[in-house]
Amino acid sequence: MKGLILKDLYMMKKYCRSMLLIAVIFLAAAVVNPGSPFFLLYPAFFAGMMPVTLISYDEKFRWNSYCRVLPYSAKQIVFSKYLLIILLTAALLIIYSILAIVLSAAGTGINMEFFTLLSVIFTLSVAGPSLILPFIFRYGVEKGRIVFYIVIILLCALSAGMSAIDDAAPDALSAGTANILMTAAAVIIFILSYLASLKCFKAKSI
Repeated sequence: MKGLILKDLYMMKKYCRSMLLIAVIFLAAAVVNPGSPFFLLYPAFFAGMMPVTLISYDEKFRWNSYCRVLPYSAKQIVFSKYLLIILLTAALLIIYSILAIVLSAAGTGINMEFFTLLSVIFTLSVAGPSLILPFIFRYGVEKGRIVFYIVIILLCALSAGMSAIDDAAPDALSAGTANILMTAAAVIIFILSYLASLKCFKAKSI
């Protein structure tokens, strides 16, 4: 499992530098313009799409055929992508927590409550790729591209709607409840997606 994760991290370093650079630029823009949730949420979208990007490179270099002769089970191969989602999401949450502390110390604020912001970031980073990966594992990146674009549109709509969650909530309790429900939904989607991806990967291997 460690080898699979290291392989993905090396690929991110070599082939996804532009995406990582864009994410850093948006984070910097969020510091300069903390009132805009767009700059805060866009890196979460990039992090969520990273596993799909890596799978496209796996197909390009025929990694899926090569890895079958290695001592890795189907569960390990599939779960490595989901573990990458967890690692990237955790890194984002830590970065945004530090960013919130810096903005608070500077006397500025984020145009979303802190816990709501973390909930939205978690949902975008986890639920986004979770909705796509089963189709990617079953049909490949090219055939699953339609689903990819549909999920992008849904995520953009979700981020736009969630950015105003505090205004829509009548009190702090309802806002907190919405955050819990949103986070729980993302976790459930993540678990169901892994089970579906594992089934699709095994079906494609037959």
